[in-house]
Amino acid sequence: MKAAFSKQDCSKVDQLWGRAFYANGLSFHLAKDPHFKAVVAATTSFGESYPRPPFVDRLQTTILEREKQLCRDGLASFQESLQLIGATITNDGWSNVRRRPLLNLLVVSSKGEMFLKVVDTGGETKDAAYIAGQLIDCIREVGADNVIQVITDSAVVCKAAGRLVEQEFSWITWTPCTPHCLDLLLEDVGKLSWAAKVVAEAKAVVKFITNHHQNQALFRKKFVLDLLKPGDMHFATNFIMLDRMLEVREALQKLVVGREWREWNEKPNHSNDGDEVRDYVLRNGF
Repeated sequence: MKAAFSKQDCSKVDQLWGRAFYANGLSFHLAKDPHFKAVVAATTSFGESYPRPPFVDRLQTTILEREKQLCRDGLASFQESLQLIGATITNDGWSNVRRRPLLNLLVVSSKGEMFLKVVDTGGETKDAAYIAGQLIDCIREVGADNVIQVITDSAVVCKAAGRLVEQEFSWITWTPCTPHCLDLLLEDVGKLSWAAKVVAEAKAVVKFITNHHQNQALFRKKFVLDLLKPGDMHFATNFIMLDRMLEVREALQKLVVGREWREWNEKPNHSNDGDEVRDYVLRNGF
């Protein structure tokens, strides 16, 4: 039978868990990780027959090698499945923390995804021939007979690269990235005069509140959610910003009619912008 623990005993164990996290700078997200939950459940099920965690040397050698082999076996199984269900090659350009332009290439199927390689494109002319060459290299690595399509964003150069791939392999189709197409669609909507006006006013409200600590503190007294700033690269984030503003509309209206807001924004360097923001928020057409 399992021993019964009091609330005080459980509290002490919780404190030890917390201390282990804090002392080692572990992410709190680890507590939600399914692997972490699984190891805790397995360890407790063994009870005293598993009295300690593995030593460092085993983590660095035996256990690590075993896990690497499991990964290799899983990738081999994934690659074998491509012969039956087909594969998609995808790419995505981005910049790392050192501002180096990188190109990620992956193979995707209904069974999952596998990272193929990352290419540093610094100093390269990223034209259609260059992008197509990277895709074709990956297609040959995976096995051309196993690939049914390539997916890139819908930029002109990527579309041209897709056509070059189709010329090289007649059975492979180029497909534009759906999220990228939707983002471009929302960007076109945002260029309409009435929509551009709404987005501009919303950005002015968010910028004025979030760029001043006093205003932000006053807002947080009214609502637990924060205002969201739009991203630079994805126009869809403007619509996410607007959706959040509708969600916190009542809090915004209480904020701009409050005494503390009025006192703070009567300062000469704030008054014009503050009055404009108040008018936006209180307008019937909010």
